Parts: sequence; structure tokens; C-alpha cells
Amino acid sequence: IRRVGSTKEIEVNVRILAATALKLEEEVRQQRFRLDFYHRINVARIELPPLRARGEDILLLARHLLKRYAAEMDKSSVELTSDVMEVLTSYSWPGNVRELQNVLKRSLAVMRQTTISLEDLPEEIVAATESLSGQDDGGFIALRERRLAAFEKEYFRNLLSGCHGDVSAAAREARLTRGSLYRFLKRHELNPADFRSPEAKFDI
Repeated sequence: IRRVGSTKEIEVNVRILAATALKLEEEVRQQRFRLDFYHRINVARIELPPLRARGEDILLLARHLLKRYAAEMDKSSVELTSDVMEVLTSYSWPGNVRELQNVLKRSLAVMRQTTISLEDLPEEIVAATESLSGQDDGGFIALRERRLAAFEKEYFRNLLSGCHGDVSAAAREARLTRGSLYRFLKRHELNPADFRSPEAKFDI
């Protein structure tokens, strides 16, 4: 490396690993991230999909974490009931792996048997998956509409969060016109202002 203002080269041996949930290309366009620094660190990229997109991997990860947490809590081997496995794979996991970790720790702490059952899971997670289970009347069409509505709301909530409430950036990211985006936000009662930092100023 060469320090600013210096003509002397200094030899270094380092490896930089950086992680972010933000879209750095958009951050650069919005001048919230330095372009020169972005190109310095953007060498080899690994895209990690959200937990909700990993399907059966959720159960593999859950069993791995359960084994580790059970050992930390001096508990014997713990299993998951089939109902719990269905809930874990159906839930959208907006908090990703950290939320899964907390749910498993909580379930281990309150469980009364050697298996984790629905009664050991947080009520809000069970309720969220039951609302999409299709156990009520309505059939395929009604279930499809409910799942589509749930997907849309979660997608646009995550989109606004990632763009910090910047409607223009969110529209570009979703490849929608601003008018179309506003219609989706109105339908799902999402307010961009709720996702902005106090000092942020955007063209809305």
C-alpha cells in the first residue's frame, strides 16, 4: 500500500471479509457509500439467500443449532415433532438466522419433554403459519390469494427497509413505476416514512 502523500510502498498481507444486508450498488448511486472503496473491496462476492428461500436447509440448520444449544444447556438430544418441522419450513423468517436461533433457544428453555412441540414455539410464529395453512374454507384460489398477499407485504417491507424508505430507489429495485409501487404500499398499509432514518431526505 502507499499512504496518502507518500512515495513509499509498504508491504502488507491481509484478507478483508465484509458483509452487508444493503444493496451497495444502490448505496453508491445514492452517494451513501464511497465508489472507490466499493471497487477496492468488491473482488469475490458471495450472495447468501434469506432463510425463507432455503427450503429444507432450514431443518438442517435447526437441527445443527439445537444440538449445539442443547449441549450448552446440559440437555440430552432433542428432536422436533413433524408439526414443528412444518412450521419452521413454512414461516417467512423476517429476522433470518438470528430469529431462528432465538426461537430455538427459547423453545429449549421452555420445553418439558425430549421433543420440541408446537406448544414450545412462540405463539406469533405458529399463528403466522396457521394463517397460511389453508385449513379454513376457501380452497385453492383463496389460499393462493392469501399467500400472494403475504408475500407481497413481506417483499415490500423488506424492500423499503433495504432502501431506507427511499421510494425512488425502491421503485428502481423492484422495476416498478413509482405509481405502481405506491399502489402496492397503499394496499398493504406500508408507509415509507416508517423506514427512514430521522436525518434522511429523499425525493418522494
